[in-house]
Parts: sequence; structure tokens; C-alpha cells
Amino acid sequence: LHLCDRRQRQMCIRDRMNTVFSLKQAPVNPAYWSGRKYGIKSGVFDLNGKFSASAESYDTIFNTLKGEADVLVSNPLVEGINLKAIYENLLQRRSSEGLTQFVKDNLQKGSETFSDMKVRMAADNGHYTVEEGMFKGNDVQMAFHGDGSLTNWEMNAVFDVKYAQPDYLPGFSFTLGGSMENPVLEADTDALAIMYNSRQAEVDAQNRAKEEAEIARLQRLMNSCL
Repeated sequence: LHLCDRRQRQMCIRDRMNTVFSLKQAPVNPAYWSGRKYGIKSGVFDLNGKFSASAESYDTIFNTLKGEADVLVSNPLVEGINLKAIYENLLQRRSSEGLTQFVKDNLQKGSETFSDMKVRMAADNGHYTVEEGMFKGNDVQMAFHGDGSLTNWEMNAVFDVKYAQPDYLPGFSFTLGGSMENPVLEADTDALAIMYNSRQAEVDAQNRAKEEAEIARLQRLMNSCL
């Protein structure tokens, strides 16, 4: 890595690093894969890609970074989410009351182990995009995409969660935005709420029908006694 001091700046201002890289079965170091709230704590990864950047100074590396990379993490342990707890609640739940808050609570604690995580990333002058991201598990998958800045370490990511079974169960999504160190969480459970509200409406209609039938039966009984 060649960096320039002030005396060298005029000589190397046009210098750029051009690198092709490949890593195989490297252990995940949580210090580089985690923030304060979320992160990948363990696993092994393959990394393939290429990038170029200005070698003028350390800061310009991130400001001028261009390139792309493909990442595969095997058996990633993701800290900060508990999809199993959400799943168990969804199977037992009968109404949408408190649904969004419960989901948000369990997207801010616990951990989840996946079979693998694949993602394609690209960078252009310090702005990065995440494409075709996917965490896969035995019973759940979590697709994601987004973008952000390498100069101020900010992110804007969208995650779509879908459980394998039962087929009728809708998925939900959530977003992480702002600082990578401590992003702000928002959750969208509208599809689930529609399902529970529809079910509750059916139950209410059945109960009203039973009540009306009973009232009619009692009315007929009273009329027969007159």
C-alpha cells in the first residue's frame, strides 16, 4: 500500500491502487464484521473481487474506492436478531395486537445461525451498493439489499424475512438506517396484520351468527309458549 506525504503529493496524485483479491475459508473476525448492536460473530468466508482507489492518502482510499466483490459466509452467527422467537409467536398468535412491537423487540436482541450468507457488493467513489444479498437457514430466509457510504460509515438496508412453513404465513420486512455502528430499526408487518385481522373478522362473524341463531331460537321458543 503506497500512501503519499505532502512532499510526494504532486508526484503521486494520479496514482491509483488496482487490486484483485481472493480469500478462501477465512475465519470471521467479529471486530470487523460487527457494530454495537448487529453483526456476524462467527463463521468462515470466501471473498472474491477487485477494486481501485486513489493512493494519495488514507482518507482518499475510501472517498475514491471503486470495485465489486462477492462474499460467501458459511454458518454465520448473526447477533442482534431472534427470528426463531418471532416465528413461534406468529404460529401461536390470534390477533395483530402488539405484533409490530413484538417483532421490533426481537430484531434488537438474541442471535440467529444461518446455513450461509451470500452477497454481491459494488463501490463507486465511496458509495457502496448491496445487491442479491441472502441469508439462508433451514426454516427461514432473509433477503437484503441497500446502499450507504464508506466515508461516513452510514447505511440504508432493507431486509425481507420469509419462513418456509406454513405456506400461508406472509413474510415481513425491516430496515436499518443511519450509522452502521448503531442503526435505526423500522419494521413493516402489514401483510401479517392483514392476515390476523382477516382471521379475527371471520371469527367475529361466526360468533355473531351463533348469537343471532340463539336469539332466534329463544324467540321461537317464547312465541310457542304464548
